[in-house]
Formats: sequence, structure tokens, C-alpha cells
Amino acid sequence: MHILAFDTAWFLQPNQSFHVIRNLINKGYSKARKKYNVITSPRILSPETVLRDLGISANGDSVFIMYLLMDEDLKHGKRDFANEDLDSSFNCDVPFKQLQFADVAVEYVASDFHLVEDTLDSCIATLAFASMDNEPNAFELTCVASFMPTMGYRFLNYVLNEQVLPLEMLNRGRAQKENQEENNGKLVIIADCVVEHELVSYYEQKCKFAKVDQVLIRADDEMNLDPDVWWSSVRDFHLARVRRTILVRAK
Repeated sequence: MHILAFDTAWFLQPNQSFHVIRNLINKGYSKARKKYNVITSPRILSPETVLRDLGISANGDSVFIMYLLMDEDLKHGKRDFANEDLDSSFNCDVPFKQLQFADVAVEYVASDFHLVEDTLDSCIATLAFASMDNEPNAFELTCVASFMPTMGYRFLNYVLNEQVLPLEMLNRGRAQKENQEENNGKLVIIADCVVEHELVSYYEQKCKFAKVDQVLIRADDEMNLDPDVWWSSVRDFHLARVRRTILVRAK
């Protein structure tokens, strides 16, 4: 296995094509849309809205990193991530395979790297982190998807436990100390998740997060037409915020 890492520079590269990355993320999110029938809109509305929908600042003052977990030995043939029919939501999943996480190599792609559909044939999980404006050491967890049983939470736990994170994230955590005598800084990882998708218990039990807030989202017509809201829904639902603190090791 290895990890392909896409940083802010890749997303801000002029003339970057986002069709493939959109297909990948939307396929991961479509499974919950199909299973629970709450959210009706795709995670990323169009290739043109990728930066907005992922919270990436066009002026480059935000930190964003996306990881694709790749199994180069996967023998599953061509996978159709471009098919947006909800009935095909699970068609890109692959059977369970015993894989060990140990010193997984991370390849940061160049800003002009051209992501093609064939690359996705080896992808078994994704996740991303986006900086948050209100806390310099807080990052939103997003784009979490798994295409192999158990791989989603195992991948996330490996990245957090082993601190397989970009230097800028780690340095922001190291800068947050209660006092100079402390050896470790702190990173805060936050995820907003749909309660009706059974994600709160998932994050609490499998990923060591704790719920800190919950709000009711009403599915009225006005909100669904708001251009700053990426989702639309068939009914009211609850959005919960979960949080995990990571003690960042000293350099």
C-alpha cells in the first residue's frame, strides 16, 4: 500500500481538472445517500465548485490535504467511479483483504500531477483535513470514504495515531502548548456528521472521537436553495460535531 497526497497547491494549480477527484469523493458519499435516503445532493456539486465545497481558499491562505490510500496489488479490474446513478453506489467497493498498516509510504503529488480515472482503480479509502478559521490548531476531517470493509476507520486511525500528517499541520499543533514545560502540542480534529447516517457511534467507538454538539437541520426550500450549502435533503435531520485531540510529538 501507499498514500497519494494532494495538498493545497495541487488544488490551486491553474487549469486543474477536478472531474476525477469529484467522481471519487461523490462515489464514497453516495453510499450513505443510497442506504439512508436523507441527503439527496452529491458531496461536490460540480467540478467548478470543488474549492468552495471543500472549503479551500482560492487565495491560498488555508491548509488542505487529501489522502488516497492505494493498493497497487488490487486485482479488481476497471471500476466506474464516474457513474452517478445511486443504484451504482456500491459498485466500486472491493472485497475485504488482509492488509497491514506499517510504514506506509506517502507520495506528495506535484502541483501539475494529472489524476486520471485509471488511478482510481487502486484506491481503497480516502480522507482529508482542512484548516479552520477559528482555531489555528483545529482541522476539519472531511472526504472520508472507504471502498473496502473496515478500511475507513483503520486508515483514519493509522494516520492520526502515527501522525502521518503534513508538517504544517504538525507545526500548528506543536505551537499550541499550555506552557513551555509541556513536551507535546495539541491538534484538534473535528468532524461534522449526519446523525441519521449512524456516524456518531462510528466515530466514537472506532475512532476515539467524542460528540460535543448537535443541531437540527430543517429541510426547508429556502435553505436548500442557499448557494453556500452543499447539501439538500428529503427531510429534517441532525448534524453532530465530534472531536478528537491529538498530542503532537515534539520534533
